Amino acid sequence: MDRALFVLLAALAASSLVCTQSGLPDNWSEFSEETVEGSLDALAHADSVYVSTMESRGMAAAAEAARTYLESHGSVAAVGIQRDSSVTVFFENGLLGVICEFDRGMRDSARALPTEPIVRAAGGGEAIASAVVLTPFAHEFGKVAEDWVANKLDTCFGGPSGATERFTNTDVSVDRVKDVLTAGPGVLLWSSHGALIFKDTVNFDDWSVLLTGETYPNAQMAQRIINNYSGGARASGDARELVVAFVKGRPYLAVTPAFVVKYGNFDYMEGMGHNAAKSLVYACCCYSGVTGAGMPGAFMAAGADVYMGWSESVMSLFAAQRQILFFNGAVDTCTTIQAYYGIGNVTDPKTGAQLLHYASDSVMIRAQMRFSRDGTALRGYSVGVAMASGVTTVNCFASQPMQEPRYGLTVHIPGAGPGSWNCTSDEDAVIALTELTTGKLFIVQKDYVGVDGSIDVGRYDEDIVSGRFNGKLGRWSIGQNPEEDPPSETVEIQNGVFKHTGLRQ
Repeated sequence: MDRALFVLLAALAASSLVCTQSGLPDNWSEFSEETVEGSLDALAHADSVYVSTMESRGMAAAAEAARTYLESHGSVAAVGIQRDSSVTVFFENGLLGVICEFDRGMRDSARALPTEPIVRAAGGGEAIASAVVLTPFAHEFGKVAEDWVANKLDTCFGGPSGATERFTNTDVSVDRVKDVLTAGPGVLLWSSHGALIFKDTVNFDDWSVLLTGETYPNAQMAQRIINNYSGGARASGDARELVVAFVKGRPYLAVTPAFVVKYGNFDYMEGMGHNAAKSLVYACCCYSGVTGAGMPGAFMAAGADVYMGWSESVMSLFAAQRQILFFNGAVDTCTTIQAYYGIGNVTDPKTGAQLLHYASDSVMIRAQMRFSRDGTALRGYSVGVAMASGVTTVNCFASQPMQEPRYGLTVHIPGAGPGSWNCTSDEDAVIALTELTTGKLFIVQKDYVGVDGSIDVGRYDEDIVSGRFNGKLGRWSIGQNPEEDPPSETVEIQNGVFKHTGLRQ
């Protein structure tokens, strides 16, 4: 070969090598914007390899193709493939990423895990009177079911204004999630993607993560991680708080169980003498309920009294239907465990995912007291139970939903146990209704004429007091004798029902 040609070819080869390496970090172990962006670029390329391979050869082959590419990249320390064919990537700089292509077909090895519910002896009570609904992927799934739940919660909590905050898409940032966890709402519904990852490279233990809506182009994401989240994103093992999840070509920040434990504060009302001190977290996300993968235990360690999540990857339509069925019962007269059993089928027939309920069995979103006054349905709020001088009193303020209270209702029960009573013949069996705007008192009790009423208490134990009541209540004008004179005015109370769990005064 001509020496001049050889020199030229060598120079071109060196130039090509310089070009291919141009812009790449010299030391991948540094945690900097440069190495994080390079890691994200590698993850993005692996995601595109995954998608193109999956279309022709399936998810298992796609995961292997992505792993092959990643293992050849200088930024990567280790790669693991999960049973659902997602790919967990440990980078040399400490970043952790995952490729999870959701809803693109059945998982190659989807199965329901054997699980044992965690029962926390938290005692009975109601949820704190606030709720938050997070829908970071509303742009993908919509949020019809979640808006329905939010409206139901507003009605359940009562008051002229809503008690439910709603955040959607990019508003569900890491900082937003942190604020929500710190505030510790009575009900948190988080409807999003969830992923199963490997926590470490020693035992490759499972960990579940929940995706936020925070997403940026790779360069901006790298800046955000370094400037705002470097500690949580670089920490390892049980201390890691953030993971980057690639979904359909975009990187999203996801929070780990460590993030929940660090910022969650759902127990702040306990011990303050309030019955409304409990909290429910419903994580409508894939893998959110896997026993041993951290998320159920993390939320309950952060003070949640009830936690619900999915054991596997679940189809979005099936999950939305279960969500509606659960909350339909939970905002009515059901405890959360009763509402859970009321769902019926909790196993996705396509993926085998199971909706799991972790809790004590006597928590309600709201104690209930409902009745009709002359045919107008009313709902009770601030339902309380008090015991004094051998009499149990159940009382509430009442109105139509989302209106200012118009009535005060009291039901007196003789003793402290189940039973049935006739209000006109049994001592201490009383139903009384007060019109708050006029001060009019309507009542039925023993020996009063022209009225009638009955009370039936089906359950009265250390956890729950529940019963039914009906009656014609009377109001007597000044100078009338209720034991001799018919009332000057009456009201009909029908379909009365009450159910209370927790603290009794």
